[in-house]
Amino acid sequence: MSVHHVTRCEAFFPEEVELMGDVFEDILGSLHLPNRDDAVARLVASRVIELAKSGERDPERMRSEALARLGTGVVPATAMS
Repeated sequence: MSVHHVTRCEAFFPEEVELMGDVFEDILGSLHLPNRDDAVARLVASRVIELAKSGERDPERMRSEALARLGTGVVPATAMS
């Protein structure tokens, strides 16, 4: 599963879909989740899409908020610098 697959019925501009895909892949990479079809990956995709629907377009905020909503305990990259 990918964000592109999930968003095919949503109204997003191509650059927004690309942004969501990049954030999705970044989050899954940071969580070391290789399987894009598992339940956690679907939850990540849903969170990223939910943030985009609410108007969020900053990739760092999307990443941080999606991770926070998942309750992963992963420290966002921006908090480490």
